Amino acid sequence: MQLRIRGSALCVQDGKLLVVWLRDPATGTLYKLPPGGAVEKRESPWEAAQRELLEETGYRAKLEKSSEKVVEYPFVWNGQVHACRTHFFLGKIVGDARPVSCSEKEVEGTEWLPLSKLEKEWGFHKQLCAALMPIVLDADSKKPAPLRKKA
Repeated sequence: MQLRIRGSALCVQDGKLLVVWLRDPATGTLYKLPPGGAVEKRESPWEAAQRELLEETGYRAKLEKSSEKVVEYPFVWNGQVHACRTHFFLGKIVGDARPVSCSEKEVEGTEWLPLSKLEKEWGFHKQLCAALMPIVLDADSKKPAPLRKKA
């Protein structure tokens, strides 16, 4: 089994995570996962995460290289088990979404998924859920303090 090296963006905003809807061609199962994909030649995982985010969602983000979390896990897709090593990066969306340029037919849409629904959506993959939930919840808790008005 060949190892798939991937880059992925974790963009948390207002208690929600940006996810893409991916439909497994073999089972028809709809997954809601962070945007991401294979690292291409001459590309770093961070660059792949930036590119995949834009292609799959139309958004650009400032991804923090220092936030990198590498997770190795098996993933069943299209009837086959794939060994994955995904480099996840936290990021903040900059600007508005552009038209999506993704040609992958498995990508059916995007959503700002409430963090309260993540555990249910990711329950199918306990390892991935356990690795990502603390990162996403911690990122959400680090919201900037509200500005105080001068008296």
